[in-house]
Amino acid sequence: MARQKIEFALESFYRSASSLVFQLNKRHITRHMSIFRCIDRRFETGEIFIKWDEAPDEEWLLLIYIKNNSPDEGIVIEDKTNPEKNISHEFKNNEIFKASDTMVDSLTQLIAKKREKNNN
Repeated sequence: MARQKIEFALESFYRSASSLVFQLNKRHITRHMSIFRCIDRRFETGEIFIKWDEAPDEEWLLLIYIKNNSPDEGIVIEDKTNPEKNISHEFKNNEIFKASDTMVDSLTQLIAKKREKNNN
């Protein structure tokens, strides 16, 4: 029962992350850039993460999981898109749009930085 609750709590966050990755890959990633992957490990570890395609799993950019494995406590998104500062955001289960905006901001800033680097 607890496992189901966890998977359910993460469902909308997974759908959001997954569609975000799809949109960004389609619209913003240039030919010379790697694409993002959204990895669903809800059933194994209770985690979802976004990473560059060729990066090992440990080098995720955004990691989404349930706070203290308790769906009532909310969802945590760890953000490593900016190497200078790792940020941890906390959301209530129903704050999917707020969480989605946060993920969009982080990943689009990362893409912009990558593009800048590629242009220099």
